[in-house]
Amino acid sequence: MTPDSPKAPRRGLEAFAYRDFRRYQLARVAVILGAEAQSVAVAWQVYSITHRAIDLGYTGLALFLPGLLFLLPAGHVADRFDRRRVIMACYALQCICTMALVALARNNTQNILAIYSVLFVIGTGRAFSGPAGSALIPHLVPETHFVNAVTWGGAIFQLANITGPALGGLLFTFPLTHFLPDWPLPNTHRDGTCARAFSPSMNSLRLFSFSAWARA
Repeated sequence: MTPDSPKAPRRGLEAFAYRDFRRYQLARVAVILGAEAQSVAVAWQVYSITHRAIDLGYTGLALFLPGLLFLLPAGHVADRFDRRRVIMACYALQCICTMALVALARNNTQNILAIYSVLFVIGTGRAFSGPAGSALIPHLVPETHFVNAVTWGGAIFQLANITGPALGGLLFTFPLTHFLPDWPLPNTHRDGTCARAFSPSMNSLRLFSFSAWARA
């Protein structure tokens, strides 16, 4: 591992002198932003189906629970196998799940258990990619800049986690129906509300799901 430029990096930015670290952090930002924006869209989809606040909590539980269940197996996988391949496999799994969410949204599914199942698998991918990603950093920068790399990695993670839902909520307000005009919408919801009132948000949901798929 050698810096890209012969010039000494600016103080506090030493880790960014290494191309692999820059690329990895850029990919992380894209993944987290897409995942958080997608979470906003899926939460709205679930609420539009059931109109129950408790079901929004279940969406978070479906994403969080795998991290608890697979805490030890995920660490073992990160230690035993090539971390790059583990991360790639996890991101591929999440992309497939996002395509499944797109299909569910396009078919206007009313089965929230199917949505929760897909979210659980997405959470499983996150559970295994987290330890592998943390263990990958020592291979991206030399030991002398490891602390700097970890510090920036944590800061970038927190920034993307905060920005992702905000960005998703902002995009959710845009009327995006003309981007996907051929996707069907149900005529009414369970309470009889006309679905056309929700069409901008529903199409925003589909766009978020697609953008999350494109993150990889």
